[in-house]
Amino acid sequence: MTILAITLSVLAFSFTVATFYWMNWRRGNLQVGPPRSYYASSDTHHLILVLPFLFFNDGPTPILVQNLRIVLQNETPLKPLYFMATVEDLMNLDGRKRATQFPIRGRDTDLLLCEFHRAPGEQTFKAGRYGMELQARLGKSDAWKSLCSFQLDVERPITEQGRSYDNFAREH
Repeated sequence: MTILAITLSVLAFSFTVATFYWMNWRRGNLQVGPPRSYYASSDTHHLILVLPFLFFNDGPTPILVQNLRIVLQNETPLKPLYFMATVEDLMNLDGRKRATQFPIRGRDTDLLLCEFHRAPGEQTFKAGRYGMELQARLGKSDAWKSLCSFQLDVERPITEQGRSYDNFAREH
């Protein structure tokens, strides 16, 4: 009888510790959805993309995003677009805030309109679909981690006169 009681006590304690860890200490995964719309401007000096990303942390502890970048898939050599600022509205780039680290709280969602630049521009977007990948440096890591792959749907060439576009226009 005592062996059964000790065994049940150890199992109950183990279950309690495991549950507490799962509910409070476990590091989750950062999930990011593809952008539904975007702002773009391009000339020989700068390529500017503003993309709205929805970040979701499925774990209980915060995840610190140190930096972001956009990589065009199949581009050699790699010439990423770097995270420069956040904006409040795709149609109006006033209210820009310089890029900085940001946390995504546990079991929380944040929508950020992220502005990315590449200078010199060296990329002219003609009509078509362009494979892109959002990468991040998370926590104390120096390695870039892929967060989201998506297609940028360009209906007409992007010019100096920046404007916002529907990224799923062809799906309507």
